[in-house]
Amino acid sequence: MFYLGLFLAFISSLPCMYLDWKAKSPMVLFWFLNIPFLYIPFFFFIKEGLSHEWIFIVASNFIIICNLIYFLLVLFFGGKKDYLLDLSEKKHKNTLIYFVGFSILFIFFMNGINLESFLESNLTSKRDLGVWYIVLLGLSAFIFSQFIYAYENKKIVLGVFIISIFLIILLYFRSRSIIGLFFLPLFFYILFFDKSKRYLLLIFVPFIFILSQLVKAIRYQGSLSNSLEGGGVKDSFSEILAKNFTSGDLSIVSVFFQAIEECNISTWCGNFTFFQKIFSKFYFWKFDGKTIEYELYDSFITSGVGGSLHPTSYGYSYADAGGFIGVIYFIVLFFSRFLIHRFLLTSHLNYLYFGFIMYFVLFFSRGSVYNGFVFLVVVMLFDILMTRYRVLLPKRSY
Repeated sequence: MFYLGLFLAFISSLPCMYLDWKAKSPMVLFWFLNIPFLYIPFFFFIKEGLSHEWIFIVASNFIIICNLIYFLLVLFFGGKKDYLLDLSEKKHKNTLIYFVGFSILFIFFMNGINLESFLESNLTSKRDLGVWYIVLLGLSAFIFSQFIYAYENKKIVLGVFIISIFLIILLYFRSRSIIGLFFLPLFFYILFFDKSKRYLLLIFVPFIFILSQLVKAIRYQGSLSNSLEGGGVKDSFSEILAKNFTSGDLSIVSVFFQAIEECNISTWCGNFTFFQKIFSKFYFWKFDGKTIEYELYDSFITSGVGGSLHPTSYGYSYADAGGFIGVIYFIVLFFSRFLIHRFLLTSHLNYLYFGFIMYFVLFFSRGSVYNGFVFLVVVMLFDILMTRYRVLLPKRSY
């Protein structure tokens, strides 16, 4: 019965995937990401009996309802607006990419990060950057997505430059999300715009997985210099691979299950922190608390350290809304899709925004809904400003 519930939950995602596939929507990657983040670990948890049976039933039903809501909204209100991903070679694009890349290096230099401090950096070093951390993340989202521009136009030097910036950011931040920011745009581009190379995706999937585990192993060694010494990384890498479904990246579904189990008896349940945080930005509401992923970390792991737990988009929705009313977050997902297609993909500057769209897709899938949505809205407002006033770039024929 539990396997049937999981099977129906997965089947309910296929019509959503089909509609987004037909529209060449980046949201199709959301449904693909749910396979390793949600459905495969879900199967493992049922097989091993790692949670209560009633939780499996509730989780399956909730997933089905959320998927159905999204499907109906896209079917009746999604529309279809064609867009062109302009990857034609233009001199100002080359200049902009190099400018952003060197700006990233300059920000490191400005914050006193040289080769020695880079090698001695650890997981908390990025926090010392303050607001520059967000700036670097935004610049990275742009420049990583431009690898498809270099790839399309066979610009080897530019491609190597982008990969070099990617490795610098990856080794300093030591965050698996950086890997997603680099590879998701390339994955999407090959999927829809370079179909003859789709076989490469079969290589990308295991490579990305292994790379993400390697980054995690490096992070566990403390400083980067420690990672370069001895066999600590190898031992940690092997241990991480062995524990993927129990405590690793493929175990985030367990947070979803735990949220279902403890929601009705916990103070964090049903506080709608996402909406409170959004409204507080417009001074409609006073909210000084934490969003749900931070509340879950305080409750399930330890409080006071500022950590966060990402329980998949479904776990976020269930926990923050306090039950099945959490389907409202899949209305937010549809609204985000509308913004992406209405403003960003159809913009003559869509090559600027592609990486930010992938940022949203990745973070929403993992269950960091607020951060991804705010990033998307900021980029949308930037596009409105650029389209209306053209304050930064001259009007061109695209």
